[in-house]
Amino acid sequence: MCWASGHWWCSWPDVDRPAPPARPSRCRPGRSFAAKAGYRSVYWTLDSGDWLAGATADKVAKRVLDNVGNGYIVVLHASSRPTAQVLPRLLAGLKAKGLKVVTVSQVLAP
Repeated sequence: MCWASGHWWCSWPDVDRPAPPARPSRCRPGRSFAAKAGYRSVYWTLDSGDWLAGATADKVAKRVLDNVGNGYIVVLHASSRPTAQVLPRLLAGLKAKGLKVVTVSQVLAP
Protein backbone atom coordinates (compact mmCIF):
# COMPACT_ATOMS: atom_id res chain seq x y z
CA MET A 1 0.00 0.00 0.00
CA CYS A 2 1.35 3.41 -0.92
CA TRP A 3 0.39 7.01 -0.15
CA ALA A 4 0.51 9.10 -3.28
CA SER A 5 -1.19 12.17 -4.63
CA GLY A 6 -3.40 12.53 -1.57
CA HIS A 7 -4.76 8.98 -1.29
CA TRP A 8 -3.87 5.41 -0.37
CA TRP A 9 -3.70 2.77 -3.07
CA CYS A 10 -2.69 -0.86 -3.42
CA SER A 11 -1.03 -2.14 -6.53
CA TRP A 12 -0.40 -5.30 -8.47
CA PRO A 13 1.81 -5.35 -11.57
CA ASP A 14 -0.55 -3.21 -13.67
CA VAL A 15 -3.64 -2.39 -11.57
CA ASP A 16 -4.39 -0.42 -8.44
CA ARG A 17 -7.11 -0.58 -5.81
CA PRO A 18 -7.64 2.85 -4.28
CA ALA A 19 -8.89 2.90 -0.70
CA PRO A 20 -12.55 4.02 -0.33
CA PRO A 21 -11.93 7.70 0.45
CA ALA A 22 -10.16 7.98 -2.90
CA ARG A 23 -13.06 6.70 -4.96
CA PRO A 24 -14.86 7.52 -7.07
CA SER A 25 -14.46 11.31 -7.14
CA ARG A 26 -10.67 11.46 -6.94
CA CYS A 27 -9.91 8.35 -9.02
CA ARG A 28 -11.74 8.94 -12.26
CA PRO A 29 -10.37 6.71 -15.02
CA GLY A 30 -7.41 8.36 -16.67
CA ARG A 31 -7.18 11.16 -14.11
CA SER A 32 -5.82 9.52 -10.97
CA PHE A 33 -2.19 9.36 -9.94
CA ALA A 34 -2.26 5.62 -10.61
CA ALA A 35 -3.68 6.06 -14.12
CA LYS A 36 -1.01 8.61 -14.93
CA ALA A 37 1.57 6.07 -13.75
CA GLY A 38 0.17 3.47 -16.17
CA TYR A 39 -2.11 1.51 -13.81
CA ARG A 40 -5.79 0.58 -14.21
CA SER A 41 -8.05 1.20 -11.23
CA VAL A 42 -9.97 -1.83 -10.00
CA TYR A 43 -12.74 -1.60 -7.42
CA TRP A 44 -14.30 -4.41 -5.43
CA THR A 45 -17.95 -5.37 -5.66
CA LEU A 46 -18.25 -6.99 -2.25
CA ASP A 47 -16.45 -6.07 0.97
CA SER A 48 -16.02 -9.23 3.06
CA GLY A 49 -15.95 -7.24 6.30
CA ASP A 50 -12.87 -9.15 7.42
CA TRP A 51 -11.30 -5.91 8.62
CA LEU A 52 -14.18 -4.91 10.92
CA ALA A 53 -13.81 -5.02 14.70
CA GLY A 54 -15.47 -8.21 15.85
CA ALA A 55 -15.08 -9.94 12.48
CA THR A 56 -15.17 -13.72 12.71
CA ALA A 57 -14.78 -16.49 10.18
CA ASP A 58 -18.53 -17.18 10.41
CA LYS A 59 -19.45 -13.52 9.81
CA VAL A 60 -17.10 -13.26 6.83
CA ALA A 61 -18.46 -16.50 5.33
CA LYS A 62 -22.06 -15.35 5.74
CA ARG A 63 -21.41 -11.90 4.31
CA VAL A 64 -19.58 -13.26 1.26
CA LEU A 65 -21.64 -16.36 0.49
CA ASP A 66 -25.00 -14.60 1.03
CA ASN A 67 -24.10 -11.70 -1.26
CA VAL A 68 -21.62 -12.86 -3.91
CA GLY A 69 -22.59 -13.20 -7.54
CA ASN A 70 -21.10 -13.91 -10.93
CA GLY A 71 -18.39 -11.41 -11.83
CA TYR A 72 -18.02 -10.04 -8.30
CA ILE A 73 -14.65 -8.92 -7.00
CA VAL A 74 -14.52 -9.73 -3.28
CA VAL A 75 -12.03 -7.85 -1.14
CA LEU A 76 -10.25 -10.02 1.43
CA HIS A 77 -7.21 -8.99 3.43
CA ALA A 78 -4.15 -11.22 3.72
CA SER A 79 -3.50 -9.93 7.24
CA SER A 80 -6.98 -10.87 8.50
CA ARG A 81 -7.21 -13.83 10.89
CA PRO A 82 -10.90 -14.44 10.01
CA THR A 83 -10.00 -14.61 6.32
CA ALA A 84 -7.22 -17.11 6.99
CA GLN A 85 -9.62 -19.23 9.00
CA VAL A 86 -12.52 -19.11 6.54
CA LEU A 87 -10.74 -19.25 3.17
CA PRO A 88 -11.16 -23.02 2.60
CA ARG A 89 -14.88 -22.72 3.47
CA LEU A 90 -15.28 -19.72 1.14
CA LEU A 91 -13.62 -21.51 -1.76
CA ALA A 92 -15.83 -24.57 -1.26
CA GLY A 93 -18.94 -22.38 -0.93
CA LEU A 94 -18.15 -20.44 -4.10
CA LYS A 95 -17.57 -23.68 -5.99
CA ALA A 96 -20.88 -25.06 -4.67
CA LYS A 97 -22.61 -21.95 -6.07
CA GLY A 98 -21.06 -22.69 -9.47
CA LEU A 99 -18.67 -19.74 -9.26
CA LYS A 100 -15.03 -19.89 -10.34
CA VAL A 101 -12.28 -18.05 -8.46
CA VAL A 102 -9.90 -16.17 -10.77
CA THR A 103 -7.24 -13.50 -10.40
CA VAL A 104 -7.80 -9.81 -11.13
CA SER A 105 -5.42 -10.17 -14.08
CA GLN A 106 -7.64 -12.93 -15.52
CA VAL A 107 -10.73 -10.74 -15.16
CA LEU A 108 -9.01 -7.87 -16.98
CA ALA A 109 -7.53 -10.01 -19.75
CA PRO A 110 -8.87 -9.27 -23.24
